[in-house]
Amino acid sequence: MGAAMTDEPNPPFHDHWLRGNDEAQVRSALAEAGIATLPTDRSSFDPIGTIWVDGPDVDSEGNPIPVPLDGWHANLRMTIPLSDEQAQALAFILIPKPAHPVRVWA
Repeated sequence: MGAAMTDEPNPPFHDHWLRGNDEAQVRSALAEAGIATLPTDRSSFDPIGTIWVDGPDVDSEGNPIPVPLDGWHANLRMTIPLSDEQAQALAFILIPKPAHPVRVWA
């Protein structure tokens, strides 16, 4: 079944947004779920890290002072859906699709 998925010119993608306490926690959860963080024919991992957004305060020139969002962020794209076991192993780091993602797949 996996070979058929990758033989398609444009296989369907299953995108996931991840947030953990730190990089080690995210990578550990992916390893526990059996998902590689190096590109494979089934998945691509995009580590983002800390996301900075404009905060409520401004500097002396009127520019917003950036503040970090909670957590360490990453994107995961797969050509197959997560299995029930994988979804359970990743449940504590999976987040809903952001309304305004800072990075998207090309």
